[in-house]
Amino acid sequence: MGKISPAKKAEFAEKSKELKGHIDELNKKIQEIEKDINKNKDENDKYKKILIANLQMNIIAIYLKMRSVSKEIMGIINEAYLDKA
Repeated sequence: MGKISPAKKAEFAEKSKELKGHIDELNKKIQEIEKDINKNKDENDKYKKILIANLQMNIIAIYLKMRSVSKEIMGIINEAYLDKA
């Protein structure tokens, strides 16, 4: 495996920055829902937990997308994103 050019690294950094932004947004939504669950105990808590699970699955999908983008742009598979997922 050869060296990765700075241009490819920059391209990957730009694309992954957008994806990481989506992950941050989803994590904030999860935190808000968790706070709501802890604050307001009601019959909708089970549905809120399902919503959290769905958001977490979305985060996993984004990490898998980042792995694919890494392979596509730089030609390497970055296993670190799979560890986070």
